[in-house]
Amino acid sequence: MDSTRPETRPSAFWTLPLEIRELIYNFHLQSTPHLDRGSPPSEPPLTLACKQIRREALPLYYSAYKLHVQTFIRSSYHRQIWLRTEHWYHGIAPAKFKQIRHFQLNFALIDPYTGERVPVEFHVDLPKRDGCFTIRQSFARSWIRNPHRIGDPADFDDLIVVLRDHLDGVLSTISKQGRIVEGLSAEDVDRLVKIDPDSLPLFTQIQS
Repeated sequence: MDSTRPETRPSAFWTLPLEIRELIYNFHLQSTPHLDRGSPPSEPPLTLACKQIRREALPLYYSAYKLHVQTFIRSSYHRQIWLRTEHWYHGIAPAKFKQIRHFQLNFALIDPYTGERVPVEFHVDLPKRDGCFTIRQSFARSWIRNPHRIGDPADFDDLIVVLRDHLDGVLSTISKQGRIVEGLSAEDVDRLVKIDPDSLPLFTQIQS
């Protein structure tokens, strides 16, 4: 026997049950700054360690990642409304996209009279249960706390009701199709943010 050759032993990590390894992955992923971004996800170095770790940890990463989508809604002086969305998320591989369970849909309501940007956030979560989803909305805290804010949240109540009803209608349709559990596609998100401008009430004029 060659005493100069180091003895190779299997890593104790791989003797742990998968459930324990997943707890370790989650603990590590929660300590990284990659879980909540408004840009393409940057997969953490842990997922590049080896093929098996990548296979086990990557789904956990994407299930914790929150997808941010920004849509601008502007009303013109000529009483027309138009929307513009950043569709960067189409660059995510479809199989990885399906693993995303948390979405933040940001609608920036731009008042035509003051130019003030009123940011509304809709948080969509897809628990891994048949046909379940939750929708929460709020104004961005940076706007609510802005001491120079002109607009009043009540000025946008009608608009928010229309936006929420649209999101609920799209997700209900997807749920009835049995696709909520398997996850959304980039095209599904397109449907969530593609709102008929004619359905949106014109902004209330905000007096300065």
